[in-house]
Amino acid sequence: MGKRLWLLLVVLVLGYGATMAIGFKGEKPKSGEGDVKQEWFLLPNSESVIKTDAGEMRVVRSHGGRIFEKLLHIGFIKMEPRTLFLPLYLDSNLILFIHAGQATVGLIYKDHMVERELKNGDVYQIPAGSTFYILNTEESQRLHIICSIDPSESLNMGTFQPFFIGEGTYPTSVLAGFGSETLSTAFNVSASKVSGILRKQQEGPIVYLTHSHGSSIWTKFLLLEQQDRLKHVKRMVQERTEEEKEWSWWKLLPNIFGIQDGNKKHKAPKSYNIYKKSPDFKNNYGWRTEVDGSEYKPLKNAGIGIFLVNLTAVINLNQCTKF
Repeated sequence: MGKRLWLLLVVLVLGYGATMAIGFKGEKPKSGEGDVKQEWFLLPNSESVIKTDAGEMRVVRSHGGRIFEKLLHIGFIKMEPRTLFLPLYLDSNLILFIHAGQATVGLIYKDHMVERELKNGDVYQIPAGSTFYILNTEESQRLHIICSIDPSESLNMGTFQPFFIGEGTYPTSVLAGFGSETLSTAFNVSASKVSGILRKQQEGPIVYLTHSHGSSIWTKFLLLEQQDRLKHVKRMVQERTEEEKEWSWWKLLPNIFGIQDGNKKHKAPKSYNIYKKSPDFKNNYGWRTEVDGSEYKPLKNAGIGIFLVNLTAVINLNQCTKF
């Protein structure tokens, strides 16, 4: 049996339903190999790659080792209610695990726009080279996502480098590479206002979608009537030249703002809910289960398995009995 990189998720259930999650990477040893040294992801070593009032993304970076065939970073995404993780292009494979809350994930699959509604326990793959966005539409619940980031297909020697479509001083904004006239046509504002927003905007790549937070062009665009949004998006798409077709993230805009595509749905990969699988082991103190490519094909393509452990907190260790 070949090597498989496993992502371990340990969920500790505390007193009033609060949860905590940690992760590390390791390999299942081949038969006869004996113990294999494991390299741990230490959460105190995580770094914040995105942080705004609306949310944060932290990443624990892997630097590889002799027993691992490839790098695997672990990401932790937290989004406040009614927020948007702006459309971005990522040259790394992404496996999402919805730890708490619900999310709408939109991405471009084979040059067509698709959306998936994800809930607690769902696992979903976003292939390398995709442009996607994440939307938390809940009114009062935060969204927590744990994700594996496989940079093996990255052109930057295994580094994690997102390119955001929207505003923000970091990471890199793709939108800043387009002319003010094109953007003003799309968002129905003056070119001078677009230039000012792009120059002064400090909201960052995770933004609120409410009237009381900020004045980003995304919020302004959202306030337009649906037919007006559709009209401006169509005009913007028509102005794109054929040689720029690879920037097909323009097709994301109608879905972000509720404009339905008249074409039929495209068969992009579906999600898999790990909680619907019967535990491989269970007793009074918790349970564990694992999912690999035999249950969810995208995991096979990525060479990754997910190992989920749910532990019940014990108040008095002296009362414990042997498993």
